[in-house]
Amino acid sequence: MNEHVNTIAGPPERGTGALPRKILVSKGRDTEGFLRKILPSQGIVVIAEPVRRAGSTQTYWKHYKYKTVEEAAAAIEAFDSAGRTVYHACSTFKEDLPKKLRTQDNAGWVKAFWVDADVDANNPAKYASKKEALLDIGRVWKKLGLPLPLIVDSGGGLHGYVTLTEDVTTAIWTPLARQFKDRLTALGFKQDPSRTADSASVLRPVGTHNRKKCPARPVRLINEGQDITLELFAAALGTSVPAPITAMPEEDDDLGGGIEYPPSSANRIVQFCPTVAYVADMLGNVPEPLWHKMIGVVKHTTEGVLRCHEWSVGHPEYSEYETQQKIDNWATGPATCASFRQAAENKCEGCTQTCKSPVQLGYTDEAPAVVTGMAAPWLDRMNEEYAWIEQDAAIYRRKHRDFIRVDSFHMAHANDFVAVATPTGTKQVPASRQWLSDKRRSQFRAIVTRPGEPIVTADGCLNIWAGFAVEPVPGDVAPFLGAYAHLFEAARYPLQWLAHLIQFPGVKMFVSLVVWSQKEGVGKNLLFETIGALFNPHHYALIGQSEVDDDFCGWIAGTVFVLADEIRASKSDKSRDRLKLWGTATTLRTHDKGQPKRVVENLMNAVYLSNHADGMFLSDNDRRFYIHDVQAGALPEPLKQTFLHWRRNGGLAHLLHHLQNLDLTGFDPKGHAPATKSKAAMVDAGRSDLDRYAHDTVTGALPLRRQVATAEDLTQKFMVEYHHLRTPPSVSTVGKVFVRMGAYRRDTQVRLSNGKKVRALALVNTQYWKAQPEAAWRAELEKTETSVPHVQHHASPVPRDVPRLEPA
Repeated sequence: MNEHVNTIAGPPERGTGALPRKILVSKGRDTEGFLRKILPSQGIVVIAEPVRRAGSTQTYWKHYKYKTVEEAAAAIEAFDSAGRTVYHACSTFKEDLPKKLRTQDNAGWVKAFWVDADVDANNPAKYASKKEALLDIGRVWKKLGLPLPLIVDSGGGLHGYVTLTEDVTTAIWTPLARQFKDRLTALGFKQDPSRTADSASVLRPVGTHNRKKCPARPVRLINEGQDITLELFAAALGTSVPAPITAMPEEDDDLGGGIEYPPSSANRIVQFCPTVAYVADMLGNVPEPLWHKMIGVVKHTTEGVLRCHEWSVGHPEYSEYETQQKIDNWATGPATCASFRQAAENKCEGCTQTCKSPVQLGYTDEAPAVVTGMAAPWLDRMNEEYAWIEQDAAIYRRKHRDFIRVDSFHMAHANDFVAVATPTGTKQVPASRQWLSDKRRSQFRAIVTRPGEPIVTADGCLNIWAGFAVEPVPGDVAPFLGAYAHLFEAARYPLQWLAHLIQFPGVKMFVSLVVWSQKEGVGKNLLFETIGALFNPHHYALIGQSEVDDDFCGWIAGTVFVLADEIRASKSDKSRDRLKLWGTATTLRTHDKGQPKRVVENLMNAVYLSNHADGMFLSDNDRRFYIHDVQAGALPEPLKQTFLHWRRNGGLAHLLHHLQNLDLTGFDPKGHAPATKSKAAMVDAGRSDLDRYAHDTVTGALPLRRQVATAEDLTQKFMVEYHHLRTPPSVSTVGKVFVRMGAYRRDTQVRLSNGKKVRALALVNTQYWKAQPEAAWRAELEKTETSVPHVQHHASPVPRDVPRLEPA
């Protein structure tokens, strides 16, 4: 426990000065008044102190029990005055047990529902500030239609209590608390889920101090709240107050006592009773009282003796003879749920079944779980596996992160039935069809990837961000920096690019990195695959040419970092166009086998690796790529081995911490890529013969006989210049390439003196030619070869009123 804890000791002595009883309510520090507000008027009041023995690092809870709230409040104030940390149990307890007093089984009564909203600006699962937490409490409680709760500033975060007008048993409280927790999650509230539905939970009492940091911070009441009825609270959750679970006839009402039991299947019981399923999964290697209760249920099923032995053989002291004796000696009826809860400690926690014994869950001629207004295990199970996505109008498999066709969904649950209440009883309905029509099914507006937001976003979307593969830990990153320096020397831009990727994984940068080297083994893949290993695999993709060319691209959804190895974009128009779209589009259409076509947000930030100078197609004005040509030789073997050893032994955690804290001053994720010499070289290397011919023509590097030409003329001249080519490019392609290189295509055709109409392009001085009339274009086009002297480079003929061509 990351908390100030006390060495083991008894409670402080009562005496003058030890118990500061008079605390001003106006300062929000009335401990007794606070406890009376949230605790029931019956049962044993428990306070808990985290302690550790001298010389030990292990922390455990030491509990103190009191008959009244007044006594507990006095003890709490005495503990705090002595500088000791203390907590209060949120419920009161039934029995004065010497050990395991504070358990959910022993929790008897409650008078509130509670939530714990932690604050940590560095943890996206928690609130950035108390103000943010307070505002969200207001938002959520308004959504629920409830008055603001009692709110406690715990020093580190906020606690909220929905206080009730009367005491409630934990049997009624528990199913409502579970629904309350689920409702808060659906509304995007950042709760500590371990607290909300735990009837034995402890929190900090008002009037004490939080000593996690120095100086200690007071725990104080900041809103008193308003008591409400249990019925009003249940209605806010869209349900009703559940009936208390009643006990089954005593287990001494055996089968011979006149009670008849319908046929029950042990295989069916384990589908609906997690406690019996736990004993079965452990093959009986559980405490003897719990195992014996399993015998008392399974004996009365159709599989009977066989399953009793099968679910007992895992215990190291298993004896077939002694087990059979236990089975034979169970002469009463099936073990009850009440007896299971006593034997199972916390295994029955949160169970919402209304049966009297687990044997009822195995009845083959009756519903194991009747669909009512209350939450049901079958529905919880289906909601954990599936969700209906409104944007895609499809069923999403949450575990597999894909969609399932409706017919396949029904086929997957063809043998899974639930019972639906009818006016005359119940009827069996396929679970898949009941789930689709149930108002409580898991349903979201869309699927999104939003780092830093809860799993259910404020706008009702399902957030599939899974985080990083490791937790950040400060430590040595020298091996990584050494490998980085080998590739990039002193260049800082790529390192800041990587740090921004880690610090803001949901932000798409406007620039991609292109790293290439003529030599192999320089360490490019080693370094960038290490970056990829920082991410959860759902958010990192290592791709090659096949992924670029493939029309199935479902992997794009949720991907924030792409490492592309040996993509030859310069050799394919399709590849070039697709990579451009991936680099600039805000949304992308994705498709995969058996999956619907979807529109997803483009979050991909890419690094392209290559051993070819023309690995990426670039234009002269392209500012989407940072190009780096690695000049170093192969990565030295000692450095490589040091790097690998570092990465295997905690290096990833250290690297994540380093990049999360790297200074990004001066880095603009939406800015243009810095110009490099490597970029100019790759631009030239990536040009085809036609690209180079067009570029040299429009820049004046090749002689011009006319400043205006048709695409047909340019195609003929290209084939003369590159006579080794067997097949000429199409006239349309030539025209497009010249326009891309800077030529201007006239909007309307030019009529020549012979009446023929042609499309014409101005190759140079484009601004001049944009303003010229058709007659000037015609005159330039009809100049004969003999009338135009052959002039090299920039000395092409210029009309008297045309400015001389300057180098591009």
